[in-house]
Amino acid sequence: MIPQEALDRNLALMNVIQPLGSILDKMTDVGTAPISEEVLRFKARAWTNRIKEVRDTIYSDPRIGTRFNLNSNPQCKSVLYGKLRFPEVKRYDAANRKETVTVNQYAINLLYYNTKDPLLRSWGLLQRLRHRKSNFVDKLLLYKPCPKCTDKSRWACDHCAGSGYGEILGPNPRYVSIRNGWWWLHPVYLQLAVTGRLNCLDPNLLQWPRNSVTWNIDCRDIFVAPPGKSFVLTDRSKAERLVGAVIFNDPIMLAEVMSGSKAFSGLAQDCFGLTEAECRKGTDWYTAMKTSAYSDQYFVQAQTLHEYLMKQDIHLPLAECKRVLSFLADRYAAYKANAEQFVWEKLRMPRPHTRNLHGRLFRFEMPIELSEMEFRTVKYTRNAKARAAFAEMCRKIVSFVIQGSATGDDCQLTALKIVDELDQIT
Repeated sequence: MIPQEALDRNLALMNVIQPLGSILDKMTDVGTAPISEEVLRFKARAWTNRIKEVRDTIYSDPRIGTRFNLNSNPQCKSVLYGKLRFPEVKRYDAANRKETVTVNQYAINLLYYNTKDPLLRSWGLLQRLRHRKSNFVDKLLLYKPCPKCTDKSRWACDHCAGSGYGEILGPNPRYVSIRNGWWWLHPVYLQLAVTGRLNCLDPNLLQWPRNSVTWNIDCRDIFVAPPGKSFVLTDRSKAERLVGAVIFNDPIMLAEVMSGSKAFSGLAQDCFGLTEAECRKGTDWYTAMKTSAYSDQYFVQAQTLHEYLMKQDIHLPLAECKRVLSFLADRYAAYKANAEQFVWEKLRMPRPHTRNLHGRLFRFEMPIELSEMEFRTVKYTRNAKARAAFAEMCRKIVSFVIQGSATGDDCQLTALKIVDELDQIT
């Protein structure tokens, strides 16, 4: 039986949720992202040719001496760690509780920065080109079938590069519609993300990659504004810093957030000993400090930060990642202390849960490693499992409270504005 109190609370919530649900349905049906047919077709052709060139560069390396399947992880491992004898890069597999050898983007970047081998640079470019073409171009287009494609669910295979097949037939109706001569993208919007924010998938506009100065593989220029309209770009990232500084009472973090664009460049100057020009917005040092600051805010460990940065083509050695996080922990000592105390109090509740500032509730369990411990001993214990368990609970709880509070209502108001514009366009 459902308690009457819970039933009444959920029925009251439905009165708030249902109106927004119809708005999200309309956003999905009408299409909210106009895209350029010309740019999309150009990228499909240009990136196909570029992929073929990079693949030929890899195959022509005299140390390899033969062609192999670059889509096969076992074959890539045998070439990288067998023929070329690069040191194996391992990553912990949480599902199987063991370390496995990997050839993913992080591994290729790490090997390049350790060896400066130009072959690895080409390999890294190939990974990015294939990923972006597959997820942000090919998915939106229909191609002429290729007889060598064994997987019919794919729109194109690597054989299509440079062959007579792979001709673009038009937009993929699953994702794109044509209205008044314009191509419109139809992502699926989800209302109830865990933190209370709106979510998006199929395709996920929230994960659309920005341009990289190093690789120059831009995806966001696919989007265009219809005649008489323009895109308005806003950066909401500092909202999370602001909310975190207020909730966990850190005046230093609050003052930096209120300083505007110098919030992260100033940090980079202090941490890395650089000039203002070297760490202005858009530079690798600025990006490294911004990523590090959010990693510290959400209790991310040094190894994970190292991998985050490597995927952005920024090499910050693991020892340096530890130093940066230590620098930030000292700088925001009030934030860390108050956040850890907040998390510990939540863990000690009879039925552990927390809420963000908009009232959304998140339930969790007390990790067994912490059940017999006191707060004062957790931070200084030699029990590595207990320290890791507490850091993970800090990451989950703090990120839920901050992210849901910083962006929950704002996303819903944005949805109302978008639908108002759609009504005018259609």
